Parts: sequence; C-alpha cells; structure tokens
Amino acid sequence: MEAPNRVVVVGTTGSGKTTLARALAQAYNLPHTSLDTLHWRPNWQPAPKDEFIRDVQATIAADRWVMEGNYRAVREMIWERADTIVWIDLPFFVNARQLLRRTLVDCRTGRPICNGNRQRLWELIKWPDGLWVWFFRTYFRRRRQYTAMRLEPRYAGKQWIHLTTPQAVRALAKSLGAPLVTD
Repeated sequence: MEAPNRVVVVGTTGSGKTTLARALAQAYNLPHTSLDTLHWRPNWQPAPKDEFIRDVQATIAADRWVMEGNYRAVREMIWERADTIVWIDLPFFVNARQLLRRTLVDCRTGRPICNGNRQRLWELIKWPDGLWVWFFRTYFRRRRQYTAMRLEPRYAGKQWIHLTTPQAVRALAKSLGAPLVTD
C-alpha cells in the first residue's frame, strides 16, 4: 500500500471499519475520526445535518486523516478529498456473523460506543432504524453503490483497496505492522 495522507474506510455495519481505520491511523501516524462520533450525540440523537456537515468539512480540510463511515450526506465530499479509499466488502454471512458477535458483546458489557451511547438489545431490531434492520436494508445497496462509484472517473485516480475477506483485512493490518485492536 502506497503511504496515504487522506484515507476513507467504508463498508457495511459490522465489517470492521473502525478497527481497520485505527490500525491505518497508527501505521501512518494519521488522526482518526469516526463519522459515527460526529453524527451521534448522547442518547443516540443525531446531530443537526448542517452541524454534521460542518464538522466533517472541518475534519477533511486537514492535510492528513483517516475517516471511517458511510454517511450519504457527506460521502462525496470525503471521497473527493481522500487519496485512498479502503472498502471492506465481506460476504453477507461473514459480515452478519461479525456484527452479531460485536453486538452481543456490546449489549453484554454495556461498553460505550460513541459519545457515551450504548447498545441495547431491543434497539438493535426496532423498525425502521435498529442496527440489525439497518444492516439488512443497506448491505446489498452499498455493494451496488460502491461498485458503481469505483468506476466513476472522479474516483479513478484514487488508491483503491478492496478487501473481501477477514483474512485480507488482517493481512493488510499485518503488512502495516499495526495490530487490529478491538475495544
């Protein structure tokens, strides 16, 4: 992997975006920002859209960063500024297994996820915006979108890293000398 300055890590919920983004940030000495942290306020309240966009713009104005997440409202501005796009594109059942493992641990331990928010089991399946509902609603759509975006001329000059297995994710982290550390 060519040394990046501005990296965006994308993938479906539970694919390992945050974990890999932290490893990339450590390996290249880049500041790391999660879009979830900019978007979600305490008690799972979303930031006002204009504030969210402003915070993202301020973050990506820097010369060096790692950003991870998939928010449509800011995707194009991030991708256009990024020099490297890392897409974690795991098979459906592999991704689902990782998400299940993570959400069970999060619910059992009550660990804070972002801005003090915690996962609650009933919130994971509530309609229309529970985490598991979101996973099922977005998994295939994101694959189609990112496949198409990868072919767009404005993203052609970007360094693309398309990871399709957990082994490929671990191999990338190992090649960087950065451990994959989960919370």
